[in-house]
Amino acid sequence: LKIRSHRMKNFIAVVVSLAIIPEIVFGQYDCQDIFFNDCTYRNLVTAFHVELDACHEECKLYATVQECEFLRYTESTLTDENCGLYTSEDIGTLKDSCNLIGLPIQSYSGDCISQGKECRTIEDICQNCTACEMDTCGGYIQTECNLDHGHSLLTLEVESSEVCVETCTKEADGATFVTYEREERVCHCYANGSRECKYKIITPDTELENCMNRF
Repeated sequence: LKIRSHRMKNFIAVVVSLAIIPEIVFGQYDCQDIFFNDCTYRNLVTAFHVELDACHEECKLYATVQECEFLRYTESTLTDENCGLYTSEDIGTLKDSCNLIGLPIQSYSGDCISQGKECRTIEDICQNCTACEMDTCGGYIQTECNLDHGHSLLTLEVESSEVCVETCTKEADGATFVTYEREERVCHCYANGSRECKYKIITPDTELENCMNRF
């Protein structure tokens, strides 16, 4: 009985600990690995506490009267109204407002990756390029993320995220992921993109189940 009681206590401890662990995302080297931090959220229409599916359905409903360009959702238990609907600016405008962008150097298939509508290859690195804003899941991004590993392999000042990716590829041995601070023009090269993210940003026309499966 003592042994069983001890095992039950351990089991309960594991369940409780899992319940409070924040969402951890491990880089799969796809468009869904791109994230944005230090963003400006304007024009909140309404907010409430629901599951993600219900939040998305509400956004689609509000979109029929031009009142939801995207939703912001968090699973944090510290946030009462975890679903917010925003209007008057699209997801592209939101991304432009963010100071920090994190993105993988290449996709799992070896293509270069761009967070925008246009993309260019890098000589001797990739022959093809994926413009993620044009991807079928381009309306699903993550914001306010923290990389959960050590220091960067290389830190330097460059003029754009594109140059950051190219420089890390060529000068930081083992780099697979970068972050770029736009205002400061600071580029960091990392060995991987494992991270914890607070928010999901999703447009009403995004196929939620299909894009969720890509994370």
